[in-house]
Amino acid sequence: MEMDRSEAVAELATEAWSYVSEACRSPRLRSICERLEDVLAAALDEAREIELAPYIPRPPVAVEAAARELEQAAREAEEMGLREEASLFWEAARRLAMLARIV
Repeated sequence: MEMDRSEAVAELATEAWSYVSEACRSPRLRSICERLEDVLAAALDEAREIELAPYIPRPPVAVEAAARELEQAAREAEEMGLREEASLFWEAARRLAMLARIV
């Protein structure tokens, strides 16, 4: 059975949040995770709006911005030698990029 648009949006947003939450368990990423809080909150709000609305007349700018911020966080985690956490940020960014394309 194929997933409808709102289910897909909800699943991608939930998965992205889950990946970020797991990565942010590392105390070494505290400053990065604090920096991500507002942009992720805005993206999740926008995802909820996308999930509930039959049509969104604008690009999902908050979701796209959060994906870019997560990519930057992944690069920073890699530079710190935190490969597992970096991969979680990359996966979260990928989920948000997929969500942005659904719109």
